[in-house]
Amino acid sequence: MAMEEWKALESKNNTLEKDILSHRDQIARQRNRQLEVKKNEEYQALEHEIANLEAKIDELESEQIETLDKIDDARETAEIAEKKITERVHELEKARQQRADFGRESEADVTSLIQQISETREEVEADFLTIYDRVSKIVSRPPYMAPLEDQKCSGCHLRVSNDVVSSVLVEKKLTQCDQCGRIVYIER
Repeated sequence: MAMEEWKALESKNNTLEKDILSHRDQIARQRNRQLEVKKNEEYQALEHEIANLEAKIDELESEQIETLDKIDDARETAEIAEKKITERVHELEKARQQRADFGRESEADVTSLIQQISETREEVEADFLTIYDRVSKIVSRPPYMAPLEDQKCSGCHLRVSNDVVSSVLVEKKLTQCDQCGRIVYIER
């Protein structure tokens, strides 16, 4: 916006300059005509016309000075705005670079975690992995394993049957909640 104002003022200044030059040319022509006239009335009429043109030139020059002052102000405003824009661009560029760096670090972390998961899965019994994989597909959201607290599954917060509690406590078997399907255990 500051740049547009600046350009508009520059255009106005150019127009004023052309008008002033045009009036000066008219004055020069009128002075030449004064030299050619023979009657005093014609000479006075031309002198009056020249005075009017000079008055118009004075007005245009005053307006031009005001316009030049406004141009200076608009230029300063545009330079300040450009500086702020440049600073903002640098800030955004820095933030973009930080996000790109974070993205690369995150990719490395994900790769490392995938490798750790793979290594850990190799250490776990196949039967348990099969049940865990089935539970992770059936249950809508984690956790896929939940401790039993007061005969309630802490995943779905519903009471489980006595058979489930018995299976976990006495038989120490891999057992699923009969409500939500999560693998349940008792913390000791």
